[in-house]
Amino acid sequence: MKGKFSSIGKCIISYIVCFTLFLSLMTPVTITAEEKKIKNEEQTEEKKGEKKNENNGSNTEVKKDGSNENNTEVKKDGSNESNTEVKKEEGNESKTEAKKKEKSDGNSQEDTVPVNAASAVLMEGSTGEVLYDKDKDKELVPASITKVMTLVLIFEALKNGKIKLEDPVTVSEYAAGMGGSQVYLEVGETQTVNDMIKCIAIASANDAAAAMAEHISGSETEFVKQMNQKAKDLGMEHTNFKNCSGLDDDIKSGHYTSAYDVALMSRELITKHPEVSKYSTVWMDTITHVTKKG
Repeated sequence: MKGKFSSIGKCIISYIVCFTLFLSLMTPVTITAEEKKIKNEEQTEEKKGEKKNENNGSNTEVKKDGSNENNTEVKKDGSNESNTEVKKEEGNESKTEAKKKEKSDGNSQEDTVPVNAASAVLMEGSTGEVLYDKDKDKELVPASITKVMTLVLIFEALKNGKIKLEDPVTVSEYAAGMGGSQVYLEVGETQTVNDMIKCIAIASANDAAAAMAEHISGSETEFVKQMNQKAKDLGMEHTNFKNCSGLDDDIKSGHYTSAYDVALMSRELITKHPEVSKYSTVWMDTITHVTKKG
């Protein structure tokens, strides 16, 4: 019994020792879990704090790196582009207004349209509105452009019934001796009004112009008076004619016109007498000289 008890006692003691050891082992584990929980909570709090700090930091960085960069980019890429577009639009509007002002003031637009001529005018035919001008009133020698007014008076005479296209025109010695650009009309030669217009419009013939001036008004001098009166009626304030052809003209002689005045008489010819295009659009034609010799 004693030995048996001793064995049972030993077992109980061993069990108690083991249980004690088990409890001693379990206690740290429990503490560790609680501490871990606390630590986790602390870590969570720390993470929240860090996250908050990180967020603040990132916000700051965004503001510094993001927003500022974005804002900078927006200002560079966005605002500047929009500003550029606005400036372009405003610039275009200002240019349009400037052009309108130039038109209303009658100022030259030489800076926008390169023209090498000493003076120039671009006129809208149906309204007479000047679309472009450069020194439009500068007085210059017209040379054969003079014949535009000669043709105006010829077509007026046709319209008024004073002459007809089939009428014969006899060439005087004065007309035959004009020189310059000519069709070599001979003294006493006859050509119809129609053929004389061809010679003037196509060949810029001085002899034909003089022959027609004499045929309509009796003399070139009288015809030139009518030319100057017509110029005055059209408002050609910078024009004076001394002959019907423009031959040997110069400012000192008193034979001159301006780009604007040329536009005025050209518009008169084209709009009032559109039949002139039947002659002025022909590149080449022929006439038959009819003289005393045949």
